[in-house]
Amino acid sequence: MILRFPDVLRHRLDSLHAAFAAAVEHTGYRSVYQGVFPVKVSQNKAVVQDMVRFGHEYGYGLEAGSKPELLIAMSCLTKAKPGAYLVCNGYKDKDYVALALAARAMGLNAIIVLGWRWRRAPWA
Repeated sequence: MILRFPDVLRHRLDSLHAAFAAAVEHTGYRSVYQGVFPVKVSQNKAVVQDMVRFGHEYGYGLEAGSKPELLIAMSCLTKAKPGAYLVCNGYKDKDYVALALAARAMGLNAIIVLGWRWRRAPWA
C-alpha cells in the first residue's frame, strides 16, 4: 500500500516559498526567487505533477539530471506557469542535449547547465 500526502507537499512548498520571500525582503535582494524541484527526489509522476501544480503560483519549475527525469519533467511542465524553469543538469550526451533542445522547441524554459571538472595539473 502506498500512502501519499499531497497536503504535506503543499505546506512544505508554501513554507519554503515564504522563507525565501522573507529572506529576499530582509536582504533587499532586487530580483525574483524562482525555485525548482529536483525530480531525482521523487520520480513518481504523481508527486512531480503535484509539485508543478502547487508551485504554479510561484513559478516553480523542475530540475532533471537524467534522460528519464528530463522526460518526466517535460511532460509535467506543459501545465506549469509560463517561464517556469526546466534546469537540465545531467550528463550531456547527444540524446540528453537533443531532449533538452526539444523542450526548448516545445516552448519550455529549458536551461542547459554547462560545467567541467577541474583537474589538478600533473605536476601539482
